[in-house]
Amino acid sequence: MHALPVTDRSAAPDLARGAALLLIAIANAHTFVTHRGIGVRTYPRDLSGVDAVVATVQLTLVDGRAYPLFAVLFGFGIAGLAARRTPPGARAGDDVVALVRRRGGALLAIGAIHAVLLWHGDFVAAYGLIAVLAAGLLARGTTPQLVTTAATTTALAVLLHLPVALTDAGAPSASPSLVQPDALVAMADRFGEWLFGNLLLSALALTGAAAVGVLLHRSGLLADPARHRRPLRRLAVAGIATGVLGGLPMALVAAGSWSPPTTVLLVLGPLHALTGYAAGVGYAALAGLVVARRAGRAPGRVGAALEATGQRSLSAYLAQSVAFVALFPAWTLGLGAGLPLWAAALCGTGGLGDDGAGGDVVGTHRRARPGRVAAAPPDVLPARRPGAGVAPVTGREDPAHRDEPDGRPPWQGAPGYSGVDDPDPGPGGVPPHAPLPGAPPYPPATWPDDSAPSDREPPPVARLLPRCVAASAGWVAVALLLALVTGVVSWPLRGIALVVPWGLTAVALLVPARRGAGPGGLVALAFGPFWLLHALLVGLLGW
Repeated sequence: MHALPVTDRSAAPDLARGAALLLIAIANAHTFVTHRGIGVRTYPRDLSGVDAVVATVQLTLVDGRAYPLFAVLFGFGIAGLAARRTPPGARAGDDVVALVRRRGGALLAIGAIHAVLLWHGDFVAAYGLIAVLAAGLLARGTTPQLVTTAATTTALAVLLHLPVALTDAGAPSASPSLVQPDALVAMADRFGEWLFGNLLLSALALTGAAAVGVLLHRSGLLADPARHRRPLRRLAVAGIATGVLGGLPMALVAAGSWSPPTTVLLVLGPLHALTGYAAGVGYAALAGLVVARRAGRAPGRVGAALEATGQRSLSAYLAQSVAFVALFPAWTLGLGAGLPLWAAALCGTGGLGDDGAGGDVVGTHRRARPGRVAAAPPDVLPARRPGAGVAPVTGREDPAHRDEPDGRPPWQGAPGYSGVDDPDPGPGGVPPHAPLPGAPPYPPATWPDDSAPSDREPPPVARLLPRCVAASAGWVAVALLLALVTGVVSWPLRGIALVVPWGLTAVALLVPARRGAGPGGLVALAFGPFWLLHALLVGLLGW
């Protein structure tokens, strides 16, 4: 999948995606607070003061609302991918379904590594599993099929939330891996928590929201929000209001303002989850209204940061885990023990992007599988200009179309087309900006996205692999040096030494690779080997 140029992307999905990542970070923060008992939805028990206020706000507006929002946008993105590779009015072909399934497999692998090495609550693998198992439904399913799937899977997922309101005063954490000081044992615990307690349940819980995202894309509401202010306003008001009202009972219980009987608590879990889906759709509609209100003006600093984060969502999501894991688990700095809830939530508000460049994890994922353009019958598309089509060697899309909306010529009626160029073909079906017959094609245009370098193709695997191994060896050497140094120095310096690798990795994940697999891309590809060996060093040396 070739990402759209930043200037041609629809702003509403990027804004919503960036906001979802911020909300996810805030929603995850409380899970890193340990040794305070387990309250409803794994929040700490016996909250008071500022902690009670923070829990009330999170459970009303954020908790159980951010992940449905991101799942809606995930389905929205798959529908966009299918639309860009399918002629207007046609049904997505098997090649599109296969592409979605391959991308899902890549996400599943990335999520598995992320879960084992960093964060048991990973959702990337769940999205990958959804794409693998439901590729045909999301790429070319009919509206009745999507509605039925959304209703069925959401109902099953809601029932699984029956016990989330129950508490345990004696347990230090709902996640044993967070309170395990041994790095290797914590890794084994994380694998079990992710595989048996998160992967399948999360995939089931998010499938319905992804199906809703496909329907949202087909409606065109976010592609041109200025033309759909009224339905977007209705969706935003109804969805967010439903989410607030449905989340308030659980918030009152967590804050200690209400102590209902157990039977009522069992009902509050499904209620909280069900209304969270409505809130997710409402937040997506709200993002569309914000973009429509700007009326073509440049976004403010907060909006620009959220959009930039949304444009590199995978890298930003992984960077969140790097930041949290560097601070809170017992096998790193262990700051989560007894940490106030408000402090953890404050940590979750960091990490917004400051530019529009894509992250290297996203670029690496997309470069792994170059895209192909589905063949269209000759009576569907007008005559191509010279040089248009698929490059015979690389199989990539025509570079001359990369600077146009959705990677397609505007006269194909691509969804979300901004209207900057004239979308109507000229006489004979040739667009007015095409070269004259017999003239050479336009030179390839560059485009500042995260899917490929603008000046050359990525180096082949034969050249890239040794560089990745060298980068991994460098990281291992740094980790070994830190292990030797921190074995004889005081704890504050040892803590600093532990933070350095995470900090450098976080920076590297967010640095775009401008020339093929640049330094940031190499570190991203060396991510797995480094963390595995670093964990081994930590375990062997008894940090």
